Amino acid sequence: MKSILVADDNPNIVRVIQVSLELEGYQTILAYDGEEALEKAIQHQPCLIILDLLMPKKNGWQVLERLKINPVTSNIPVIVLTAMGQKEDQKKGWELGVSDYITKPFNPMRLLEVVNRTLKPRSRAAPYLPLESVPVTRVAIAGGGERGTAILQTLLGNSRIQILGVAETKHTDPMLNLARELKIPVFHDLYDLCHLPDVDLLIQTGTGLLDPDKVREISPDLEILKGYGAEFMWGMLEEKEASEERARALVKELHTKVKELNALYEAGKTMGSVMDLNLIFSSALTWMGDQINAESGLIFMNENGIFPARASRGNAPLFTASRSAKELAFKTGKPVLVSGVACDIPAVYVVLVPMATKEKKLGFAALLFSQKIEISEGDLTFLATLASQAAITIENAKLYEDATQSRKQIEALLSKVINAQEEERKRISAELHDSIAQSLVSMHTKIQTCQAVLTRAQEEGMVQLEELKKQISESIQEVRQIIFNLRPSTLDDLGLITTLEHYLKKFEAENRIQVDFQVYLEKKKLSPALETALYRIVQEALTNIKKHSYASKAEVCLKSGNGKIQLKISDNGKEGIQKDPDGGIHKGESVGITGMKERSALLGGTFKMERIPGGGTSILVEVPD
Repeated sequence: MKSILVADDNPNIVRVIQVSLELEGYQTILAYDGEEALEKAIQHQPCLIILDLLMPKKNGWQVLERLKINPVTSNIPVIVLTAMGQKEDQKKGWELGVSDYITKPFNPMRLLEVVNRTLKPRSRAAPYLPLESVPVTRVAIAGGGERGTAILQTLLGNSRIQILGVAETKHTDPMLNLARELKIPVFHDLYDLCHLPDVDLLIQTGTGLLDPDKVREISPDLEILKGYGAEFMWGMLEEKEASEERARALVKELHTKVKELNALYEAGKTMGSVMDLNLIFSSALTWMGDQINAESGLIFMNENGIFPARASRGNAPLFTASRSAKELAFKTGKPVLVSGVACDIPAVYVVLVPMATKEKKLGFAALLFSQKIEISEGDLTFLATLASQAAITIENAKLYEDATQSRKQIEALLSKVINAQEEERKRISAELHDSIAQSLVSMHTKIQTCQAVLTRAQEEGMVQLEELKKQISESIQEVRQIIFNLRPSTLDDLGLITTLEHYLKKFEAENRIQVDFQVYLEKKKLSPALETALYRIVQEALTNIKKHSYASKAEVCLKSGNGKIQLKISDNGKEGIQKDPDGGIHKGESVGITGMKERSALLGGTFKMERIPGGGTSILVEVPD
C-alpha cells in the first residue's frame, strides 16, 4: 500500500485529506508542523508528500529545501497545498521542484486527481517543468452579477488559469469589488476585454452582452464562451457548489462522529478504570457537561426513592431533587430539555439525562444553563449513550462494592467464629482443669492412700475406697454435664422442647432464677439445624441474663404461625442492654449476643433486642419455619 505524508497545521484540513486518501486506498502519515514533517519524511520515506507552506517551527519553504538536499527524500514528489496563491509563490515552488501547486480553498476530488496523476509510473530522472513551460489559459470575464462572481471565485483556485481582467457596466457590481480586492484589472466597457494582450478565452456570463462581429473585428482569434456553453458551465458550477456543500456537511458530520466516538472511548476508559462511585459520578458529569458546554450540573442518585445530589460541576449547589424533577427525568426515558421552573432547579434551562438499566432507575444528571439554548437531537442521543454507559459502570461498581462489603462481613464473621471457638475451647479447658483434672489427681492420691492403709487396717481402707467411689461418680456427672453443654444428646433423641425443659429446670436450680416456659408450636418436630440454632439462642440468652441482669424471673416463649417460628426471651432484671444512637449494642455486646444475631441471620430470620420499660431486657427472634 502506497503511503502519503500529509503536513498541515490545520487538523480539519488534515482530516479531510486523510479520509479522502484512505477511501482511495492510500495509507496516510500525518504531521502538524514543519519539524514533524521532516522527521516523518526521513523515517517513513513516503511515496508522496502533501505540504502546506504556512506551518509552525519550520515553514513549507524550509521543509522543501531540506527535503531536496537530503538524498533519502530528494526524489519524493511534493504537492504544495496552500493559501499562498500569488504568482511569485507558485514560481518559487516550481523552482524548488514541486510536482504540483494547489491553492486553498481546494476541491478534495481535484486533489485526488492530482495525487493519482503524480503517482503514475514515470522515470525518476524526468525533470520538473519550470513555471514558464506549464500551459496556462488566459481568461477574461464579461458580465457580473452572481454568475460572474461565481465564475471568478471558481477560476481563482486553478493554477492553470490566469484571469487578465473582468468587465461590467455597473460600477458597484460585487464581481468588480472582488476583482479590485484581488488586484485584477476592472473595465466598464465590455469590449475593452478584447484589447487585452494574449487573452485566450472570453467568458460571457449572459446572452447578448457582446456583438460577435465586433469581437472578431477587434480580436479575430479570440474564443468566446457564450450561450449554451455558458449555461452549461453555469450549471456545472452550481452542481460543483452543491457537491462541495454536501461534502462540507459530510465532513462536518464525520468530525462530529469522530469527536463523539473519541469522547465515548475516553469516557469508557476513564469510568471503566475505577470502581469508586464518587469518581464515576464526577467523570460522567464532566463528560456529559463538556459535550453540550453546560455551565454547571448535578448528578442525583436514587437512594430508596429519594434523589440526593452526589456530584456537582461548576457552581451548582448540592441538594435533593424534587418529585417533579424526578418525574420529568424518567418520563420518556430519554434526555429532555426543560425550564428550571418546571423541575424546581435554580437555572433558566436544564437538560435532564436519565441513567437507568432495564431493571433500575439509578439516577439522573441535570445540566444547567443560565440562558436560552438549543440542543440538537444528535447531542441528546449522544448524552443518552454516555448516560447508558455511566449506568452500566455505576451498576458494576455497586455490585463490586456489595461484593467487597459481603467479603468483609464474611471475614468478620469468620474471625468471630474462630474467636468463639477459641473462647469455647478455653472454657472447656478451664472446666476440665478445675473439675475432672483435679478429681483425677485426688483419686490418684486416695488410691495410693488406700494401698498404704489396707496394709495396716482393712476397715479404714474401706472408708477411703467409699469416698473414692463417690468422687468418681461426681466426676462422671461433671463429664456428662460438659458433654451436655457441648451438644445435648436429647436434642437428637427427644427433640427441642424436651431438651429445653430439662435445661431450664437445671438452670432454675443452679441460678435461683424462675423460668416460665411456654410452647405453642403447630408441629413438635423441627429441622435439626433449626432446633440446634433455637436451643443455642436460648442457652446464650439465659447465660447473659445470669451474668448481667440481676433478674429473679425469666420467660421463654416458643410459638409458630404464618410460616414462621417466633422465640421470645425476656427477664425482669435491673440492668438492661442499651443501644447506641447508631443502632449498635452498647452494653453486653459479647460473643454470645453476636452469635445469636448470626444464628438468626443464617436461618434467614431477624434478631431484635430491646429494653423493657420498667426494667429488664427482651429478645425476639423470628425465623422461617
